[in-house]
Amino acid sequence: MKKGLLLKTVIAFICISFSMPALRGQTDWIYKKTTNSMLANNVVLKLFQDNNGNIWVGTRKGLNIIRGEQWDIKTKSSGLPHNTVMDINQDRDGNIWVGTYKGLALYDGENWSNIKKKEGLVNNRIYAVEPDSKGNIWVGTKKGVSVYDGQNWKTYSKKNGLINNWVLDIMEDINGNIWFATKTGVSVFDGKNWESFNKNDGLARNFVWAMAEESSGKIWFGTHTGSFSVYDGSNWEFIKQ
Repeated sequence: MKKGLLLKTVIAFICISFSMPALRGQTDWIYKKTTNSMLANNVVLKLFQDNNGNIWVGTRKGLNIIRGEQWDIKTKSSGLPHNTVMDINQDRDGNIWVGTYKGLALYDGENWSNIKKKEGLVNNRIYAVEPDSKGNIWVGTKKGVSVYDGQNWKTYSKKNGLINNWVLDIMEDINGNIWFATKTGVSVFDGKNWESFNKNDGLARNFVWAMAEESSGKIWFGTHTGSFSVYDGSNWEFIKQ
């Protein structure tokens, strides 16, 4: 298994292990895998809960939608552009966006449609999808970022201020700034100006896989080696394994 896929799987596993006791009020483990459920594949890359409480599971070989006790599977043969699902998100209108290795899948509650380079994406290899508070959809690919305003697509890359074109995660902070995790550091865009950070500034490693923000505004950055950095807007803290 590729290191990237393995790390994403570990992150998803950790999310389940921490959230299940809190949500269920119990300490018992429930294991779901291909041999005892309709899980599309045991390599889970993304978990997402939509506004209706349904659980979306992105795997290396398809997408599961869990509605209570009902499990549905979506694959390339049923409308996905590719079976490897890297990210899942929901916009403010309730539409579900699914990022795969060969384009976006969009579900409006009834129908599925695919979005690829010919529709405006800078690249079909998608790692991150993030709707922002203004209604824009940000899509991270291995050749830059594409953003959709509801009518048109626009692309940002290194020539605009992005630290690296290979974007692995996207996050909007509480101030409306958009953060981009890449293979060589992180960039933040306030709508007009760009700023970037790498190891020289305080990141544990330049290869950043994931980001999350506390209610206090501190941002956590998960790196390729398992170490974390925390940024409070002024200072960096380095947390080792």
